[in-house]
Amino acid sequence: MPFWSRGNGWALWAVSNILEVMPAKHPLYRKLMAHYRRHLDSLIALQDESGLWHNVLDMPSSYLETSGTAIFALCIARGVRLGWLNAKRYAPVARKAWAGIETMIDKDYMVHGITVGTNCTTDVSYYTERPTALNDCHGLFPVISAAVEMDKMERKLK
Repeated sequence: MPFWSRGNGWALWAVSNILEVMPAKHPLYRKLMAHYRRHLDSLIALQDESGLWHNVLDMPSSYLETSGTAIFALCIARGVRLGWLNAKRYAPVARKAWAGIETMIDKDYMVHGITVGTNCTTDVSYYTERPTALNDCHGLFPVISAAVEMDKMERKLK
C-alpha cells in the first residue's frame, strides 16, 4: 500500500481535531494521543531536507508535495501549541515544513505543488503520476490553516 502524503495528512488532522475536544480523562484519550505521536514521529523521519514531504512519503523519487506538508505542519504546530509535543524538538520541524511551503508560494501568492484530487488505491504509480495544480483547493485550505496554526504556535512560544 502506498503511503500517500495527503491521505496521511487527512487522518492525522482528524485525530488532532478529536484530541483538541476530547476530555483528557476520556478512556480512549491516551490511546489516541499515543497514535497521534507515533504517526507524527514516523512522518518526521521522512521529511525531506527542503522541509517538504514527498507525495509518496517513503519514495524520495516522487515529487515534493505542498498539501500534505501543510497538514503535517498544522498538526505539529497544533501539538506544540497545546502541549502535546515538546516544543524544543517539534517546533523546528514545523518551522522547517513552513519554510518549505513558502518556497511553493510565488510572488503572486499562487501555491504550487498541490496534487489534484486523488482517490485511494494500492497502485503506487497512480500517486507518482498524479498531476499537480496551481491553487488547487485540496492544498489552499491546508496551507491557510497551517499558516494560522503556525502563527498560534509562535505566539504561544513567545
